[in-house]
Amino acid sequence: MHDYLRAIGFSSIHNKKDMEHLVQLVLARPDSEFDAPRCGQMAAFGEKTREFLPHTGIAVRGEIDDSGRFMYEYDFPYITGQQLSLVHDISLEKMADREDYTGVGYDVTSYGVSLVFHMNRLRDYTDSIAFLRENQSRDGETVVMEHLPIALSALSISGTVLLPLERRQKKEDVGGGDERSRMIAAARRGDQSAIENLTLEDIDMYALISKRLKNEDIFEIVDTSFMPYGISCDHYSILGDILSCQECINQITGESVYQMTVNANGVVLDVCINSTDLLGEPAEGRRFRGIVWLQGCRAF
Repeated sequence: MHDYLRAIGFSSIHNKKDMEHLVQLVLARPDSEFDAPRCGQMAAFGEKTREFLPHTGIAVRGEIDDSGRFMYEYDFPYITGQQLSLVHDISLEKMADREDYTGVGYDVTSYGVSLVFHMNRLRDYTDSIAFLRENQSRDGETVVMEHLPIALSALSISGTVLLPLERRQKKEDVGGGDERSRMIAAARRGDQSAIENLTLEDIDMYALISKRLKNEDIFEIVDTSFMPYGISCDHYSILGDILSCQECINQITGESVYQMTVNANGVVLDVCINSTDLLGEPAEGRRFRGIVWLQGCRAF
């Protein structure tokens, strides 16, 4: 079973029989359907989705045979982001073992962290997917989509609500994130001056944090973060401000789920988590800390 099914209120799914029943619910009455065009000798590929919460549900994908019959291959839970998270050049890559796709945005945070996310909707990338399917035998084939508006979202099965911090921001600090992003971009191009400046900044920051840790908790010092987690490329540990929050009920299981809009290190995304997996009471102005599976789709 997919680990993140519980994030959207399906914590009771424990075996293939239960999962097959859920898949049949999607196939019997999907909210949306999309068929990717046939590529050469390859069969057409389709996607069916059904929402069980606002903008949140199950996607089922599979091949379509010559008679038009849909043949189920795999499924995954999803949440569709409702916020414009970034406008960036995105590299699209096909997974080797199945008809699934990953997006990569390079250096989209002020700390130079590249974001890797699961692409949720086939219809958003039809032309790019057709190219990747035709050339899937070529190792490392990617498609770069320039200045693509992306709405990021995430599912979480482990999270904590933290109290907000009192931020005392100096005037000279405003815009510092943009300047650091420019220096990171210059360092990637080989600018020696930018590399030296970033190194000195990191040394100063390390010394300051080490000094403050003697008397303060780490979460009093770090107010926001967006860092890779574990060995899965699209899993992240995030800490960010809760901009909005609502409690929803899964229409099938009756389980309570929280949907939050979180600003983590300047990246705005929608997060969905089962209420039983969240420690604390979420509210606007508080902070969310958790491990998330990052997803994305084209923002409209």
